[in-house]
Amino acid sequence: MKNRIFSLIILTQFGIQVYAQSNFLLNFSFEDELHFGISPVEWTTCEKKSTPDVQPGHVGVTLAASHGDTYLGLVMRGSKHPKPKSESVQAELLKMLEKDKTYKFEIDLAAPGAYEERCGRKIIEYKDIPKLKILGVRNDCSQTDLLYETQLVENKDWLTYSFEVTPQSDYNYIKLENSFDDKKASYIICDNFHITELTSNEKKTQEIDLFITNVLTPNNDGKNDFFVIENLPKYSELAIFNKNHHLIYENNNYKNNWGGTDKNGKILTSGTYFYKLNIPNSDKNYSGFVVIKKK
Repeated sequence: MKNRIFSLIILTQFGIQVYAQSNFLLNFSFEDELHFGISPVEWTTCEKKSTPDVQPGHVGVTLAASHGDTYLGLVMRGSKHPKPKSESVQAELLKMLEKDKTYKFEIDLAAPGAYEERCGRKIIEYKDIPKLKILGVRNDCSQTDLLYETQLVENKDWLTYSFEVTPQSDYNYIKLENSFDDKKASYIICDNFHITELTSNEKKTQEIDLFITNVLTPNNDGKNDFFVIENLPKYSELAIFNKNHHLIYENNNYKNNWGGTDKNGKILTSGTYFYKLNIPNSDKNYSGFVVIKKK
């Protein structure tokens, strides 16, 4: 059977905009008119008590889209809210995710930290750090299975999260959910979500067992002084960014020798930084965070 490939076409007041093609999702870029409390076209919510947003422009969220014009916003209301709830949306897939096949997921995520909501006389600020759950759904609004949960999304600007998923069942729908934590209140934004089926050759070239350090204590005591990636292939490209997504370090043949310095060799302040790692001869790229702690 031939794969169905669609182009997303959105009619706006400025005319027709055509976005890139996707094999699995029609509205992978969450394009729609700006709405507060309404899911983007082709995405639905099964839980009607709390509905997502089409951003930017609502409740202090102003970041421009990473792709197209609009993006998805999901709130998580923990115990700070009288009705704890985690928002989610689902979309029907153009092509089924099949059991035991391997897929590459890529999605742009950010935590703007600007979302506020009035609850009676109280103003609730959603500034806690979120996670995103991606779930497989067999049929419309039916039982879900966790496919992947991201690390904490601390970046306020867009960062592409890339990972591989091998479903243990067949799924006709995909679901995105702001991961619930009873003690927190958070807001996560999502854009440019792509799913790619990997061939056996692609999987073979990407089977690299890496162990990536996420804590750096550059004090010359011989422990965690450098950002170490075990089993790193030669000519791997590393880039380090701060929370404002400014490039502060890069190396086209990284050799586990970054000690928490900027381009000029100056030691950076304590805090969370973000990396992108490109592996040679492979489509698999890594992204994540590393925390610098000065003792």
